[in-house]
Amino acid sequence: MLGALEEVNAKDAVAMGKNGAAKRDIIPHPKKALPPFAADYEGRRFLMHGKPVQILSGAIHYFRVLPELWEDRLTTMRAAGLNAIET
Repeated sequence: MLGALEEVNAKDAVAMGKNGAAKRDIIPHPKKALPPFAADYEGRRFLMHGKPVQILSGAIHYFRVLPELWEDRLTTMRAAGLNAIET
């Protein structure tokens, strides 16, 4: 594993100029500009694709529910308005 990291670092060093700047500009992918999920600390809210979202979570102990009933339980939780599940 360490050998692979050393190889990557050596390749990065070759790609860098004398002052440490990259030889070519890196252009970000347009769809990667906004992360799908972020926290807005100043507004004290969560954002999904740049829009505010309220997280409503519930919990299920999957090991206490028969596997053939999992889909029904998750569907019921979704119908109740939950958009996050803790297991």
